[in-house]
Amino acid sequence: MFDYATAVKDFHEARRQARLEELFGRFTGQTLDLLAFDEVRKMVRSNSQVERGLQEIPLAAIVGSVGRYRDFTRTFLPKLDSDRDRWAQVKLAHLRQGLPPIEVYQVGEVYFVKDGNHRVSITRQEGSPTIEAYVTEIQTAVPLTPDTNPDDLIIKAEYADFLHQTRLDQLRPEADLTLTSPGKYPLLLEHIEVHRYYMGLNEGRAIPYETAVSHWYDTVFAPAIRLIRDHGLMAEFPERTSADLYLWLAENRAQIEAELGWAVSTQTAVTALAETVTSYTPGSLLSRALQTVTSSSGPTRATQWWYEQSLKAPATPFFATILVPLAADDSGWQAVDHALLWAKAEGSQLIGLLTVAQEVDKNGLIAQTMQAAFAQRSTAHGLTPVFKVEPGDLSPLTRRLARWADLIVLPIPASSGSDGWERVRHTPGVMLLAPPTPAHPIHHILLAYDDSPYAQQALLLAVYLHTRWQRPLTILTSPSHQPALQEALAPFQRTQPHIVAWSQVTAVAILETAQQTSHPLVVLGGYTPTAVLNPRREMVEALIRETAVPLLLCR
Repeated sequence: MFDYATAVKDFHEARRQARLEELFGRFTGQTLDLLAFDEVRKMVRSNSQVERGLQEIPLAAIVGSVGRYRDFTRTFLPKLDSDRDRWAQVKLAHLRQGLPPIEVYQVGEVYFVKDGNHRVSITRQEGSPTIEAYVTEIQTAVPLTPDTNPDDLIIKAEYADFLHQTRLDQLRPEADLTLTSPGKYPLLLEHIEVHRYYMGLNEGRAIPYETAVSHWYDTVFAPAIRLIRDHGLMAEFPERTSADLYLWLAENRAQIEAELGWAVSTQTAVTALAETVTSYTPGSLLSRALQTVTSSSGPTRATQWWYEQSLKAPATPFFATILVPLAADDSGWQAVDHALLWAKAEGSQLIGLLTVAQEVDKNGLIAQTMQAAFAQRSTAHGLTPVFKVEPGDLSPLTRRLARWADLIVLPIPASSGSDGWERVRHTPGVMLLAPPTPAHPIHHILLAYDDSPYAQQALLLAVYLHTRWQRPLTILTSPSHQPALQEALAPFQRTQPHIVAWSQVTAVAILETAQQTSHPLVVLGGYTPTAVLNPRREMVEALIRETAVPLLLCR
């Protein structure tokens, strides 16, 4: 028969287990304390409550107490020897007549004992998974789970403050900006303030805080998270949240910009970050879209997605950063003028790159003169100039910086076979604009299509420019390639190009067609540099030698 002495014996066994838990906690550094309800309620910023009535609740979800959080461990083992008599009496009452329901507060997914701490302790010791309780729900936007510990609580309290200030949980109910490290929410608030500041400059008015919060989430945070997920970064860091990776991305991007001396797009920063931690294929948004079609001859879901992106607002141009390499002999200003027209049309950032012989020449007269001239040209087009001066050879430096640019503008050299120009042209992922003539606005897009994977790349570029710039598109092809062309154009339903058929797509055919249009741009895909007997290679090389119109070369 169970009596008081047996109940006392069970208490001592419970105390022994409590001491073992406390010893284990000291060794592992884990906290085994109950959470204090009043402190938690302040941290999660909640004043409203709703009575939920009698429920069966999981014992494992009871993580704290209103007044006796120091008297029991996290698993509700007794911590005080002086609690023996009370604990034993409740145990006896439980066995003889049963126990009434306890009273709890619910916060998120967890519960805090308002009345019935000993009943919880005894029921848990007996191995029961649930207990009856009268539940009062404390309503909050901050998620609390049974594995929440005091360290987590600090972060959740900061999150509560963040939500209280921004009202993001109301403005964007789907938003989840949970962080796993304390002290980071002020950084997010700073991002919002900076965004609000630039919104005010762009719109010429004071921006209400909630308007800035919503706009920041929609145009900065959410797109960055989509890119982070698309690049597989979430899978690389399963214990981190998307907001964690957003802040990591921002820090990494700031470091890149400090080293380069110019702004880097979110897309470029995410790609660079992914390259350091994953096997993700590098490249800009445009170059990656082009790469998706090199292994197929027909349209894909990727091309359709890319086309849809090209129709969006010009706030996110594909040619977001344009790099113009300059030589110290004052050549290349023709390329600058071409680049200025493109930068203005695309809303791009234009970077001038000048190479000098030595470090001391970076502040020399030539560098200062060219920087002033570059700034004058940029300002006249309404652009903010960015000018970078570095010692060394132009070709290798251009190739090194190519990964941070969406387009390189480099004139075709007067002498054929220029080694430096060829090396830049064949750099993987490079989009190269080669202007042989003085700059003028582009009035027409001309594409040579021969059903090769490289022609598929050029088709995407041509469709983008045709759609975004609202310029007529002429596609030069042969009768044998017209079925493949129609299939390739199928995803681009709003594209209505003028198709010109030649028996063969050659350099002569392209140049003759170009002469019949006003101020055209010829868009060309590349070829495999190692290929020797290759008609496409012969066509591209002949165009480069003989063209009098600008060429856009993608590789």
